[in-house]
Amino acid sequence: MFGKIILSLYSLDHSALDEAYGVKSEEMFFRDSVVTMLLCRLGENCDSSGILSEQLCWQSAICKPNVNAYEAILANMRERGINTDALNDYVNATYARFVARDVSLFVRKK
Repeated sequence: MFGKIILSLYSLDHSALDEAYGVKSEEMFFRDSVVTMLLCRLGENCDSSGILSEQLCWQSAICKPNVNAYEAILANMRERGINTDALNDYVNATYARFVARDVSLFVRKK
């Protein structure tokens, strides 16, 4: 269902994250976080009991009960002392660019 979208999200140019945080996005968890946040914005189940929240907990040790996946990522980053402003700006800009590509064939209807 979201397989093609996930591949598309991973293939996007994430160099703006490198510039914003001074590190290669692949060297940190930023790229996975961005993909998860974008999937939430695109309609994937990100509830606290949803699949993306469960994956965050099991794969990234980001376990935040009663918090959706998007907010759990931001809370985890803040706890680590990372300013999330640039990440939010990047996710918002990437979402706008991605949606403008008309991915209606791949996005699940609510």
